[in-house]
Amino acid sequence: MPTALLGRKLDAFIVADPFNALAQLKFNARIMRYSGDIWKNHPCCVIVTNENLINREPVTVQKAMNAIVRAQAWCIKNPKETAHLLSRDGDGYLPVPETVLAKVFENPQTKELVHPEWDVSRIGFQPFPFPSATRFIVDQMKKTLVEGNTDFLAGLDSGAATADLVDDTFVRKTLDDMGGIHNFCDCDVEKPFTREETVEIN
Repeated sequence: MPTALLGRKLDAFIVADPFNALAQLKFNARIMRYSGDIWKNHPCCVIVTNENLINREPVTVQKAMNAIVRAQAWCIKNPKETAHLLSRDGDGYLPVPETVLAKVFENPQTKELVHPEWDVSRIGFQPFPFPSATRFIVDQMKKTLVEGNTDFLAGLDSGAATADLVDDTFVRKTLDDMGGIHNFCDCDVEKPFTREETVEIN
């Protein structure tokens, strides 16, 4: 995407970092809007597991969840080391130099954020899959024009779909073992696992 932008094959793109940071640093591209400024603390990446594996190997699934959430906690506490580790100068998980990842991890409170009061950053690590976010996505899918046959969406019960898609038992156990979800977010003390989805487009 950054190369296509430089070659004027496209005018803009939306994608997760570090490719935005790469375009900023290498090609003087400008960030127009962060998705976190449109949908507060929106979900990004999710862990998807086959239900058969959950039923057959729950210990394995729990260990995988533990590893992912612990890695998230480590990244939060070690941004400089994370940038190095992920870069091609470190262990090479991403094909970009450390300077690009440093822009993402070491300066998350970027000046381009429209809603600094939302307390969102350029990058974040929120391990809990709020069911309200999944329900919001399902509801929006019903209103979105896409190619292909989407007739099944009309009769889809958003609540039932959310219940089928979101299994938070493993992540809750991991969070309990690590001292609670409050290590990752400033959540409501009374209802830490529920929230109201906040979307603002202007």
